[in-house]
Amino acid sequence: MTKGLQLIPTDIIEAWAKGEYYVGDIPSISYARLGTALFLRSWYTYESPAGDPNKLAGVAKIDITGSFLFVGGIRLVDDGKNTAVFWKTQASHFANDKEVIWFHSVFNPDFGQPDAAAIRSKYVPASWLRNGKAASATDCFGMTPVAWNALLDTLRTDFDSDIERLQQQCPPERIDDGMLRYSIIPAQDQTHRCEYYQFYSAANGERSLIKGVSLFKKTFKQ
Repeated sequence: MTKGLQLIPTDIIEAWAKGEYYVGDIPSISYARLGTALFLRSWYTYESPAGDPNKLAGVAKIDITGSFLFVGGIRLVDDGKNTAVFWKTQASHFANDKEVIWFHSVFNPDFGQPDAAAIRSKYVPASWLRNGKAASATDCFGMTPVAWNALLDTLRTDFDSDIERLQQQCPPERIDDGMLRYSIIPAQDQTHRCEYYQFYSAANGERSLIKGVSLFKKTFKQ
């Protein structure tokens, strides 16, 4: 059974041995961050804590891309409705030993482009979205083990290139921006606290700020 992403990518080992590799920020302090980045690399589910009115939940991966720690994923639940909104972060910034900060973009692929529809169905079958499965990360959002494992594998192998295609095709009015403050140290229940701030584009073109907390927890293939 696969327990996560490959423990340490070969290119990182080779570059680290040559003294060339660093993760984000300033090279002189980044070697101390590399162990943290490798610890965080995995698949995650995330959802709002009980009582949060935003009711956001989904699945994501944290990985090392180039010299930065990257997180991106799919929002599977939004205000009680099944959806499939994609998002990704930009360059990482370690605020301190306990916190990393990202700026992120959210892409709504429902804008009529065939490529966008194909990408969305590749990650989450339309039948799952229509059937309104259980909106809970603890039961893999009601997906079967086969569907869940396929989603995690696709996040690992294809997500980076697919999200770039979405970004190129998505019109500006369908892209929201925001910031994440992510707790590196997990709580006793092994969840990582992630505060989010997002400028949300309404249907009338107005933009408003929403903020809240998501709880990230490592997840594995079934």
